[in-house]
Amino acid sequence: MRLARDGAYKHLIDPAVLNAKLDETENWLYDDGDSAGVEQLTSRMLELQTSIRETFPAFFEKEKADKDAKEALLAAEAAAAAAEAALHGKDDHDNRAMKYDERMRLATKNKEEGNSLLKDGQFAGAAERYIKSLTHIQKMFDLNPEQTKASKELALSCHLNLAMCFIKLEAWTKVIDNCEKALLIDLSNGKALYRRASALYMKKEYKLALSDLRRTSQDDAAVQELTAKCNAGLKAEADKHKKMFGGIFQKKEESKEE
Repeated sequence: MRLARDGAYKHLIDPAVLNAKLDETENWLYDDGDSAGVEQLTSRMLELQTSIRETFPAFFEKEKADKDAKEALLAAEAAAAAAEAALHGKDDHDNRAMKYDERMRLATKNKEEGNSLLKDGQFAGAAERYIKSLTHIQKMFDLNPEQTKASKELALSCHLNLAMCFIKLEAWTKVIDNCEKALLIDLSNGKALYRRASALYMKKEYKLALSDLRRTSQDDAAVQELTAKCNAGLKAEADKHKKMFGGIFQKKEESKEE
């Protein structure tokens, strides 16, 4: 906990209050710890842990949320890697010769399961289902125009939902990748453009994000809000560069005067 005072969530801790609690227990250990039994030491430790958790609940909530998010991201990335391998025929043992209707049934089932998991906030599991759906779509062959259209619509939905899953998991590169695959199917898809813009904004690619946003509905409140954030980001960058190079120029002028 002493290390936490200088950690990523130090703003959620009052160092004076924390130090008082730790110092009190540390002094007790120096004074009475040697003669204390295991039960007494254990009780004292639990008492300290409980007191700190109750005093700084936001710190522990944030710490747990970030840990869960990282674990979910690792699971999602593992699922994505496995699916990517399957899409290219690696470690994929599903070589069954299925008719279109059966493949479509399995693909649709996986997509619906993904939708259910997405609604429940289980983003890694949802991503895995959408990827499985895409692997089934990839294995469809000899399609007529109507079947081709249906399979592309399903693939588009899976890529858009995958992008949403990876937004929740803050895996921005994967968001962009799935949006680009969606745009290969539907060049002007508003959801794909907006979600890619959101990921580009998080990667501080403000100009690219604005380029996508210009291709979406300008009347949409979310688009307007993200556009404002991108413009603010560009302005902040410009101000930073101006300040940086202005300082260099000023130093050179002062040097000349000397």
